[in-house]
Amino acid sequence: MPTLFAIPMRLSRFAASALVALAACSDSTGSGKGGPPARLDIVSGDLQPQAVAGAELAQPLVVKVLDAKGKPVEQQVVSWVVTAGGGHVFAGTSLTDANGEARERWTLGTVAGDTQRVEARAVNPTTGQALVFGQFRAFAVPGAAAQFVAEGAINAAAGDVVPAVTVRLADANGNGIAGAQVTWSVVTGTGTVSAAQTTTDAAGRASVQWSLGMEVGTQTVRATTGSLAPVQISTLAGTPAGSIQVVSGNEQTGTAGQPLAQPVVLAYRRTDGRYVAGATLHVSQPPTSGALSASSVVTGAQGTAQLTWTLGTVAGRHHFAATPAAPAFSQADVYANVTPGAPVLTVTGRPGPLVGVARNYSVTVRVADAYGNPWSGLAVTGTVEAGGGASGTATTDFDGRAIVDWKSGGEAEVTQRLRIDAGPTTATVTSLTRWIWFVLTQAPAANSVVTGNFVAEGDVYPENITLNPSFLKPAFYVTVDGRTQQIGHLAGHTGFYGTFDMSGLAPGAKVAVFRAVDPQGHESVQQIPFTYQP
Repeated sequence: MPTLFAIPMRLSRFAASALVALAACSDSTGSGKGGPPARLDIVSGDLQPQAVAGAELAQPLVVKVLDAKGKPVEQQVVSWVVTAGGGHVFAGTSLTDANGEARERWTLGTVAGDTQRVEARAVNPTTGQALVFGQFRAFAVPGAAAQFVAEGAINAAAGDVVPAVTVRLADANGNGIAGAQVTWSVVTGTGTVSAAQTTTDAAGRASVQWSLGMEVGTQTVRATTGSLAPVQISTLAGTPAGSIQVVSGNEQTGTAGQPLAQPVVLAYRRTDGRYVAGATLHVSQPPTSGALSASSVVTGAQGTAQLTWTLGTVAGRHHFAATPAAPAFSQADVYANVTPGAPVLTVTGRPGPLVGVARNYSVTVRVADAYGNPWSGLAVTGTVEAGGGASGTATTDFDGRAIVDWKSGGEAEVTQRLRIDAGPTTATVTSLTRWIWFVLTQAPAANSVVTGNFVAEGDVYPENITLNPSFLKPAFYVTVDGRTQQIGHLAGHTGFYGTFDMSGLAPGAKVAVFRAVDPQGHESVQQIPFTYQP
């Protein structure tokens, strides 16, 4: 049998401990604190999918610290530092566990893209040297759509083409969202967009070309996407460069004081010929006669507007002008020819209430409207309605005047009636025929007191006493109390003129008898009572 050596108890305990220690030192893969950190391996958390900008990553960042022999290093302090992207970590430092692993939570910065970086760092406990062991990356993607806005201002005129109307779709942090469908529609105005739907680009932008409608004023396009509130893009479309034109109603002829039969229709066109709605047109020169229905008008949907012109009372050619409010590059001139209103015939000259038998006379008339505008070139016709005789015709001159010849009837003491027609208007002239009559211009007043000789003066019709030869002259006589005296012509006077001699006549009531006698023996008599007191 082999010999057995007894080992003291104290010694055996030491040896056992040493064997255990030796066994431990010989285990290069076992757990334990390990040596100084030599490397760091990323275990998980790098390039995580669906990394939303501004949000905490779903998985923690995990690293494993190993010494030079590949043994996990326990209780090693690991610092976590954000080096790009603006995010933050939860704790900033952590200790490795028995497996040499350390963990941290990472909230990304708000900017989407490949800009997010976190470094895991440690310090060598022996040398104090700073060690960078690993770098985590995250490609941040935008979050849920939260912002939908228009970009850029629009300054255009009616009918212009806006090359790009742009909207941008972004998350709450302003990161553009690509690939979203945007629906476009025109909600105000008659314009069109180049596409009903577009897709946002990498920056979250979508655009369409907008052809504005042909109306001045607010025009609006609407963009919609998902459940976000629609975006309204509006512009106050101005008046484009163009010209004002008279479409109809120019060079009309109308009656004084009356509206023209047709309205004056104006239009505004762009330089490319398209009509513009909503353009303001001003009356820059008021009518030279009459009045318009408005001092300015706005073109309607067809690009036209109209004015009613009520003509003034002055006949002739009249005018007004209109220009666009802005830009005032042109002027429209409108003309109208104003003719007199309904003719009114007025007798301006006539022979009087008494006319001679079978004598030639004339009646002067003027034909004008109610405002005095003359009717020239109008036929005027005289028609004898009573008393015999004859009449002629005439034509009004530039001032509306005409002279109508008239011959009285052949019998005395007959009423003559002459009707004169000028278009729809009529006038009547009446007279009484007589062989002879006279008008006293100086004689004793009826029932007056005469104290001596008196003057008898007057005119004899239809032939004045001044006519030559003498056989054509009527004679004139005055008789008082049986005394008859012929009163003849005195130089410087027309008709008759003379003094009646009252000498020798008895005072008292008297009657003066005035008598005119023509060469054919026709006479006219007037009697005037008076009192003689010498």
